[in-house]
Amino acid sequence: RFLVVRPEKARSVVPDFLRESGASVKEVVAYRTVVNGEAEVPLKEFFSEPVDFVAFTSPSNFNAFKALLGREKALKVLNGAKVVPIGPVSAEALKREGIEPYALPQKYTVDSLVDLVLSKLNA
Repeated sequence: RFLVVRPEKARSVVPDFLRESGASVKEVVAYRTVVNGEAEVPLKEFFSEPVDFVAFTSPSNFNAFKALLGREKALKVLNGAKVVPIGPVSAEALKREGIEPYALPQKYTVDSLVDLVLSKLNA
C-alpha cells in the first residue's frame, strides 16, 4: 500500500506507475498552488525594463507569471529574453504559448538551472 501526498495540480506519473505495478495507492491532496496577487506590482515594476534571462521552475510558476503580468505582456517580456525552464514539462508549457526555451539544464533541479544560467552569462 502506498500513500502519495501531492499538490492539487500534479501529473499522476508516480501513482499511475504504482497502480500499473499492482499496488494499492491512496492519493491525498496536501496543498493548492495559488497565484500570489501581492507579487503583481513588484513583478510589473521589474519587467518595465528588458531582462536577459527568465527562469521557470514549473508550469504553474509560468502560469502564475502570465496571470500576474497579463498574457500579452508576459509573452512580450519572454520573447525579448532567454527563457530557461527547469525541465521538459515546463518547456512544453512554454512551447504551447509559442515560447522556445533557450536551454534546458542537464539535471532538472534548481541547482542545475542556476548553473546553466551562470554558465551562459560567463560564456
